[in-house]
Amino acid sequence: FLTGSIPEFNSQAAYRIVRMSHNRLEGTIPRNLYANRQLELIDLSFNQLKGGIGQQIVAATKLSHLDLQHNQLDGQIPSRLSRLFDLRHVVLDSNELTGSIPASLRNLIACETLGLSSNRLEGTIPTDLARMDALRTLRLDSNPGLTGVVPASLAVKTVPLETLTVFNTSLVGGLEQNFCNQSIPLPSISADCSEDSGTISCSCCSLCCGEKGCSNDE
Repeated sequence: FLTGSIPEFNSQAAYRIVRMSHNRLEGTIPRNLYANRQLELIDLSFNQLKGGIGQQIVAATKLSHLDLQHNQLDGQIPSRLSRLFDLRHVVLDSNELTGSIPASLRNLIACETLGLSSNRLEGTIPTDLARMDALRTLRLDSNPGLTGVVPASLAVKTVPLETLTVFNTSLVGGLEQNFCNQSIPLPSISADCSEDSGTISCSCCSLCCGEKGCSNDE
């Protein structure tokens, strides 16, 4: 395992991939990591990194894959992330991110995976996420501060969702009427719909969760 902090990067070097996952790296993400305009993939997942992601990420204009899951990153999701139009996979699950989900993420029209589960996000799910045309996997579960309903717009995307996880949140509706009662290709949905939970109705969910855990609803 690699230990210690990540050193500063040579901003003049033309590297395309930075992969340091599954180590014991600590400290913060060096801000000059993003300065390389040739950078296409960042994978720092499964470490012990702290601090924020940083607005400086906007400099990595060719970035297509960002995987920072399973760290201790905090602060808000950078609004400038939405300017990285080549992003296809944004994986930020299992951190300590706070604030709301930026509506500006709608600009990531090439993004196929958006993983925001197991953070401390609050507020409602932006209806404009449906404008992420390529989005197939949306993970929002385990953010107890998420409230409101699952937007109807997510059920009528041009390219249908394949996976939607919204369990262990404070969402109270939007699945039964917008997904289950429609003649649309149904994604695999996981929600707080078990009999002992009762927080959301979803007869078409593939996994129902509640106080006693999750179970297959088939």
